[in-house]
Amino acid sequence: MVHRWTVVLIPGLFFVGACAAAGGLAETAAPRPEMTASPARARPTATDVPDVKPDRTSVTVTGTPTALPTIGVEQRELGTEAPWLLLLNGGVLYAFNSDGTGQTKLVEDNVKSLAVAPRGGVVSYIADTDMGDDGTGLELRLLDLRSREDELVTRLQDPQAYTSGEDEEMFGQQFESMRAILESAPQWSHDGARIAFIGQIDGPSADLYVYSMVNGVITRLSDGPSHASGPSWSPDDKYVFHIGVWNFGTGAGVNNAGSWVARADGLEMYETTTGPGTDAALRWMGPHSLLMGSWSQPCGLGGLRVKDFLSGKETVVWEYALIDFAYSGETDQMVIMVPPDMVDCGYEAQPTGVFLLNELTDEPLLVSDHEYWSVGVDPSDTSSFLLQEWGGKIDRLLPSGEVEHVAYTPPGPSAYSEGADLWAWHSDWGDEVGAWIGPLTDTGPQQIFDRPVDEGAWSPDGGAYFFVTDDNGMVYMALAPEFEPVLVGASIGEWISANFVWVHR
Repeated sequence: MVHRWTVVLIPGLFFVGACAAAGGLAETAAPRPEMTASPARARPTATDVPDVKPDRTSVTVTGTPTALPTIGVEQRELGTEAPWLLLLNGGVLYAFNSDGTGQTKLVEDNVKSLAVAPRGGVVSYIADTDMGDDGTGLELRLLDLRSREDELVTRLQDPQAYTSGEDEEMFGQQFESMRAILESAPQWSHDGARIAFIGQIDGPSADLYVYSMVNGVITRLSDGPSHASGPSWSPDDKYVFHIGVWNFGTGAGVNNAGSWVARADGLEMYETTTGPGTDAALRWMGPHSLLMGSWSQPCGLGGLRVKDFLSGKETVVWEYALIDFAYSGETDQMVIMVPPDMVDCGYEAQPTGVFLLNELTDEPLLVSDHEYWSVGVDPSDTSSFLLQEWGGKIDRLLPSGEVEHVAYTPPGPSAYSEGADLWAWHSDWGDEVGAWIGPLTDTGPQQIFDRPVDEGAWSPDGGAYFFVTDDNGMVYMALAPEFEPVLVGASIGEWISANFVWVHR
């Protein structure tokens, strides 16, 4: 028996609208509108506002009793129709009705990753049925939330592919094939008819497969000595991108074998390898073109280019390293961020600052030399970008290239609700912990909870904000307009690493 090793993955920091991780987003680039002058706005510009964070000590804090409160919603069974709120914590999958009732444990102790179908109330997930062995136990399963039926699609590992005692060491072939499966959640096609997934089914290496929901047929798309990882569907569902990996390392990057795009019927393969470094598909730009980059030590992400894998044409967008970027399909503009300490990253000095490209083929325009740590498309105004400092200061970059001050925010990750036109923040460490809700302005949001919060999510209509506490694993719902939290279910455990996802239909 080969004992299952514990793999510790340290996630990066993400800002709303920030770039996707390797594997990319299966998005269709929106048609580019004619560029028009941005209308005048009443907000002050960045140069008019002192770089001093306002004092939020006067913000009212909703009282939270020390003792755990009783459940604040009338309980009923989990419904058989969407929407549902799913909560994954420590391998256990829970579900709630959209009003916070019906807490139900759907799957226990073995869910490694999951993906929700575009429609139909079906969840695909990877389960680990043998935590003690690297070479067996991983399965691809389907859970129907309406009927609660849970079925096996396929076992993802073939223990017969290895001789007895082979590769029992960490980073051996057997260990790396297991890592390839765990690193890649199953990916639904946009029409919900197929699932792309990684499995070690036909030999010692992990490969890319597609499962058909229509006829139950599994098609193998890749066949090589490296391990497939990071599948991503093209906007028209005809192709699937993936990278090849020799080994996944310990967190400082993977040993790259290249990248490819496969036809979803398995009849053809196109190479998209960028060169030195680990390939990353950052987003789909069209049915057969990708925005790609590469990741390598010591600089990290760099070498942005658009690759058309059918014609082989490659357009360089940014040849240097960068810390973050964001792209707006509405305006076809891209922002690239390079902090001052990256000036000597590479063989020669490189430009630093915040750069705006009006089109991906244009020369980058330096719009600010201020040091920010994150950039993303503004979800409340998708023609603009939000720039964030470590201290919580937020500026907005307009399509014209003008930078204006927006707000100072609470600590922790943020989430925007289009339905409520409000933002929420949560934090479980540091000097300030809790949850906050309010507009993105310097007047400051209201703190609605004053204990550590691990994860939060808006309801689809923005009428409620759900969050889970980090100290005791309790799930709360804060209803508009007062957003006073009420307890909606029993504890999900003391060790919290939670993820929320909504099933809309």
